[in-house]
Amino acid sequence: MIGLKQIATGTAQLDAGCDALRRLVGSVLPNSRFGVVSALKFLVAFGSSLAFSSLGAEMTSVSLFQNDVSRSFVYYAPEHADSGTPLPLVIALHGRGGNGTRMAKQTEFNRRAESMGFVVAYPDAVDGVWLYPRGIGGFPDTPDDSAFVLSVIDQISEQVSIDGNRIGITGLSNGGFMAQRIACDYPDRFRGVVSVGAPGFAGMSSVCEHGAAIPILFIHGTDDLVVPWHGRAFTHDDGSRELVTLSVSASVKLWSERNGCGSEVSRVPRPRKGDSPETLVIEFVSSDCRDGGRVGLLQVVGGGHNWPGVEGIIPKSIAGRTNLDIHASDEVLRFLELLPGQASE
Repeated sequence: MIGLKQIATGTAQLDAGCDALRRLVGSVLPNSRFGVVSALKFLVAFGSSLAFSSLGAEMTSVSLFQNDVSRSFVYYAPEHADSGTPLPLVIALHGRGGNGTRMAKQTEFNRRAESMGFVVAYPDAVDGVWLYPRGIGGFPDTPDDSAFVLSVIDQISEQVSIDGNRIGITGLSNGGFMAQRIACDYPDRFRGVVSVGAPGFAGMSSVCEHGAAIPILFIHGTDDLVVPWHGRAFTHDDGSRELVTLSVSASVKLWSERNGCGSEVSRVPRPRKGDSPETLVIEFVSSDCRDGGRVGLLQVVGGGHNWPGVEGIIPKSIAGRTNLDIHASDEVLRFLELLPGQASE
């Protein structure tokens, strides 16, 4: 057993860097003063027009037209979903520039959903980018992606019987940031959150300091060059630096404090299978937390920016080394304890 402060090195400032964050988002969302498409008008209207279509024998595509903005998602339900038995639901958010269909391929959730009996949904972000810093440090208030994800849950619930007490959310990279923001906004709606390749972000404490405790697991590679383990900062011309993303250690600290966790943390190296010898996984979990709000970390030593367990989806020049000792989708299901007989130890 070790203390939380022993998990990682260094401490990050939690509220600095909103200007730098806008620059980062602005590099992928042009045509806006803040680097996001501020002209978008988004209204969450549960009675808005919907279009359902089948994607072969596997997924269903849903289009929502809301206040001149088209939103969409795809979802997979197992064959026995029409039995009337309420099923767990996993929301999986894609990374920057991606989409739901690609996230399905990247995570391999669908075959698990069929064999284990749960529903999985893959929402699409506007222009491929989630607005997780909504309303922080000058960012606009629309589109409200948190509310959009809630509408996804409600729309699926009209088609499939969903167990409202067994809904989990996960995301990769930009989607991981968004998953955390949604968990901060609506902690009572989710069983927990798993953020892959995404620590906390600058200004996060302003929207996530209070609220119900919610379990959270980080899965992050120490050699991630896209979203670095030690955080990312923007350097000004005068040499001063502003934080853009928190370090993993600062993220664990923020959530541990928010969830009222004690100082004791378990440390368990995961078994090595030999298929990815340049990487290894160490699990840290703080279980002595308020209202069961466990905080966990799967430290992928030598791992890059990817979904552990799945190779070849992101180019290796970007993704770095992929660990194959674990599969991130299995870790999501295990940590969130969505299925009968599961327990995160």
